[in-house]
Amino acid sequence: MYSSAEKEILQQTILLLREMGLGYFRARSFAKEALSDCVAQAEADGFRHVRNLGDLRVNEKDFIEPREEAGLNKDDIRRFWNRNYVHIMVENYAPICDMTRFALYKELIGEGKTSKEAVRELRCVFIYYGDPENSHENFQGEDADIYHEFVYRFEKWRDGLTPADTQALSQQYSTYNAMVRAMIRNKEL
Repeated sequence: MYSSAEKEILQQTILLLREMGLGYFRARSFAKEALSDCVAQAEADGFRHVRNLGDLRVNEKDFIEPREEAGLNKDDIRRFWNRNYVHIMVENYAPICDMTRFALYKELIGEGKTSKEAVRELRCVFIYYGDPENSHENFQGEDADIYHEFVYRFEKWRDGLTPADTQALSQQYSTYNAMVRAMIRNKEL
């Protein structure tokens, strides 16, 4: 049984999937599967109804230190994690996140690019969130994943640019993540 907050997450996810081009019944089915998976994982993690994980995480030395070294502060961590845990999980549910990337990948392959070229181009178009220490072996250092907690700063920064400005800027770097890291270092993000 879903809580009222989880039912709202389900409706938001259906709308998102509809905007991505899925028909209503496929979107509803996929959203239910995503929510079910995320609720089960949240239950297993013991955080299903937790909304203050950020307040807890800022006191965990092993959690906070690498994030502070990356340029985050405790307010960034609280802002990201002090929300409905299931909502956080659904937002970062890999199959949903990968749908747009896969569509572009197929388009690039159709244009004659190799798989390696297509993946490299995707890394120049999309930000990849995750644990930088556990990034794909081909994307380390500047190209490694960006901590999820940067999302709000990134969105605010990106909202101030046109898509053309963002594309022109990203072409100066090996990947979109390398560009974001440069913005963090330059205190622009």
